[in-house]
Amino acid sequence: MRGLHELIHFDTVSNMSDDAVYTHLHNLAGTAFSGDKVPSVRQLMKQFNRSQLVIERALARLKAERLIQAEGGRGTFFVGRSQKPTRATASSVGRSILILRRSVSIRQGQVVLEDLREQLTAEGHRLLEVSYTDAEHARTVLKTMPKFDTCIIQNSFEPVSIDTLAAIKHKADSIVFHGLGITGSEVDCVGHEWGGAISQALRLLEKSGHESIAFATTAFPNIANAMGKRRFHEYSSSRGVDPARFLIELSKLPHEDYEEGLAKEIESRRGRDGKLPFTALIAWGVESGARLRRHLNDGGISLPGDLGIVLLGHPDMRHEHDDFFSIIGPTAAAQAKGLHTLMHHRWREPSAPSMIVFLESETNISHSSIQRIGSANKTD
Repeated sequence: MRGLHELIHFDTVSNMSDDAVYTHLHNLAGTAFSGDKVPSVRQLMKQFNRSQLVIERALARLKAERLIQAEGGRGTFFVGRSQKPTRATASSVGRSILILRRSVSIRQGQVVLEDLREQLTAEGHRLLEVSYTDAEHARTVLKTMPKFDTCIIQNSFEPVSIDTLAAIKHKADSIVFHGLGITGSEVDCVGHEWGGAISQALRLLEKSGHESIAFATTAFPNIANAMGKRRFHEYSSSRGVDPARFLIELSKLPHEDYEEGLAKEIESRRGRDGKLPFTALIAWGVESGARLRRHLNDGGISLPGDLGIVLLGHPDMRHEHDDFFSIIGPTAAAQAKGLHTLMHHRWREPSAPSMIVFLESETNISHSSIQRIGSANKTD
C-alpha cells in the first residue's frame, strides 16, 4: 500500500470545488482498511455543504475505481487492505496516523509537525493531516473519518473538551498529545513545564546585574505556564516582593499579535519619570523577536539599556530569538523526537499506563542583550 500524506483544511471546505468531496474520500481510502464504513451521504452533505447529487457523483466515481463498495442493507464500505493488522503483526506494517491540529499559524508547531511527518513517512506510515477551527468543528470532521492506529493532537494552547476527546478516542487506538493540555485519560503527552526554565532565566539575569525582574506570559489557563507562574511567585515572595507587581499577563495567545500587546503592556508600566519599575523581563510566547524589538523601539524602550530580556521559547527557532535575545526552552527538534519516540513506545506496549514526557531546556545565550548597563557579571 502506498504511503499517504494529505493536508486538508476543513475550515475552508465551503469554498472548495465539487471535486473536494471526491478528493477527500479518495484520500480516506488510502488509509482505510477493508470493511471501514464510508461516511454517510447526509454526513458528507453537512460537512461539505453540497447537494445530494454532488455527493452521489463522487461516490459513483469511487465505486467505478473499486475503492468502495455498497452492501445492500448494510451501507457502503472502503475496499482497503485485506484486514486490520493485529497487535502481533502491527509492528511489521505501516501504521495509519491522523494528525489533528488547530487551524492557527504558529511556526514552531508547524516545524515540529514537518519534522515528525518526515520521520513517519520515511518509515512507511500513512498520514492524514486535518485542521479544525473549534471543538464542534473537530467533532463534525471526525464523524467522517475511518479508524486510525494513532491520533496526534496539536491544539496550540486551546483546551480540548471532554466531548472532543471522546470523539477522538472513538477514532484512534492511541492518542499522543503535543503539549501538557491533557494528562492521563489514556493519552500520552510530550511537553515542557516552564518552572525550570524560569529558574535558569532568573539566575542568568541576576548574574548579569539585575535585581528587579518581571515575568510576562498569557493569562489563558495552561498547565505548563501555571508551573512557571508558581516558580516566579516563589522567587518574588522569597525576596519580599509582591508577585503581582512584576507579573504581566496578556489576554492573548502567541498567534494573536502577541508581541505588539506585550510591548504595550511594558510601556504602560512606566512611571512618571519614564522609567520602568524593573530592569529585566522573562517573556513567554514571543514568536518573532524582530517584531518585539520593533514595537519596543517604537515605544521608546531601548534594549538592553532600558530592559534586558530573556525569552522562554525554542533555541533552534531563529525567528524567535532573532540572533539577539537570550532564549531558554525545549527545541522544536526535541519535541518532534519526543512525539516520535512516544508513539513507537505505545505501539510496542499498547497496554502500558499513560505516559508524560517532560522535555529538557536548552539555551542560546546572548550576554550583550541582558547585561545591565553599568554592572559587571557576578561570579558563581
